[in-house]
Amino acid sequence: PYEPITLEQGYPAYVEGEVSGLWSNEYLYFVEGDITVPADSTLTIEAGTRIKFMGEYQFGVEGVLIAEGDSLNHIEFISGDTYPQPGDWGILSLHSPENILRFVDIRHAGNGISGGDIGGSVFDHCSIADILYWADDTRINCHGIEVENCQNCTFSYNSVEGDIMAGIMIENDGSGSSFSGNVINTLQAYIALGVGEGDNLVFQDNIITTDGTGIQLPSGTNLIITNNTINSGGKSIFGSNINSAQVSGNSCEGSNNSWAIEMDNCNDCLFEANQVNYPSGSGIKTNSSENTIISGNSLDVNNYGIQADSGSDLDISDNDITGFDEYGIKFNSTSSSNIYDNTLVSPSSNVYSAYGIYNSISTSYQNTVYNNNIHIPSANSVVGIHVSNVEVHDNTIIIDNGGYITGITGGNNTVFNNNITLNASNSNSYAIYNTTSYTREIYGNEIEISGVASGIKGNRLHIHDNDITGSGTYSIDITGNMENTLIENNTVSGQVRITNYAVIDMHHNLVTSTTG
Repeated sequence: PYEPITLEQGYPAYVEGEVSGLWSNEYLYFVEGDITVPADSTLTIEAGTRIKFMGEYQFGVEGVLIAEGDSLNHIEFISGDTYPQPGDWGILSLHSPENILRFVDIRHAGNGISGGDIGGSVFDHCSIADILYWADDTRINCHGIEVENCQNCTFSYNSVEGDIMAGIMIENDGSGSSFSGNVINTLQAYIALGVGEGDNLVFQDNIITTDGTGIQLPSGTNLIITNNTINSGGKSIFGSNINSAQVSGNSCEGSNNSWAIEMDNCNDCLFEANQVNYPSGSGIKTNSSENTIISGNSLDVNNYGIQADSGSDLDISDNDITGFDEYGIKFNSTSSSNIYDNTLVSPSSNVYSAYGIYNSISTSYQNTVYNNNIHIPSANSVVGIHVSNVEVHDNTIIIDNGGYITGITGGNNTVFNNNITLNASNSNSYAIYNTTSYTREIYGNEIEISGVASGIKGNRLHIHDNDITGSGTYSIDITGNMENTLIENNTVSGQVRITNYAVIDMHHNLVTSTTG
């Protein structure tokens, strides 16, 4: 049988070499050789114009390209082959500033759009697909849109699809540029959306699916990353050495053992209202950061919820962290910070060697940990809160059905008004365990112990006005022979054990133990 014939509208125009002026939608353009728009020249392409490449020819723009389609009349750069395939033609490359591409469709090329120094250019509602697989030895750098420098550029509502190395990428300076509403589906990509360096950047409302990094940020100042939806095989958002960034309202989903959001050295940054679902990975990491807020995030993870080590003046609050089996919140070597109003729940299956909130470094000072809710349902060798030199108060901690478990531990802490419930299967388990011999207060805590758990352990403490109930081993366990231990006004239902030679002052306690 005969092959069907498709009739196409437009007078045929055969083009090659240097071009400029106007390409009209009244013509159907057949490219029969390399195209060049000379420097200091402009090529304007009308809405609805179709350009067909009859071979592996390049479209190079040394001057300016103005290709403005509209929602009903796209401009098409496509293969002229009867049976079009990826790689039928070369590449559209831009080399001067102030280009405009709106509603431009690129299909069957050997690559996407490339650019040099093209500041002020606009890419709006462009669609790039059917590009060669990037890992092919001859097409290792395939991409959707990739340019060297693009200051004050706009990338809005573009669509990039294919197994290519990068979706939309500015290799070097992208200062002042914005990326909004783009849809990038690049399952083999190394980076879906990224910038090498620059300040005053905006990434918002993008939808990204990739096996690589979702959004790669530059070292820069004043970055906004909001309301993006990212499904990544690696990190959803990655950057470092950033001053003043807003990372908020993003939805990050991943399937590997990686961080959803990793932004170390992020000073004066805000991580707020992000949704993370990384059931094999971790949530938010921002080490060595100062004056940064991590608040209102919902993190469903496997390893870490939040890591903010070696920082200062942090606010970590109102986060909902579930699934962690290593650290809920880790802020080792961080000082002058507040950790409060967080809810942390580990998985219901057995957890081993995990911490709800952790900072064990004795040189960390002026931190407070308060009003957090920690629940570890089934565990061994776990701690609700492990901190040093901290005021720990008004927290609720439940650890049940575990061995070697501790509610609050560390050295040189003041611990008050906490509510702790422990059910232990190993006697080395304590609701509160002060590990140093500094004189500190432990008071106003409500503790319920069962199994073989004990209440308060330590020495050189002022233990007062605590309510300790349950059938555990010891309500209060004083170790060592240090002086200045004061135990007063406590109500306890278990035994009080005091080591030989300990020097204590103990009075006005109500002890209701039935075991002596």
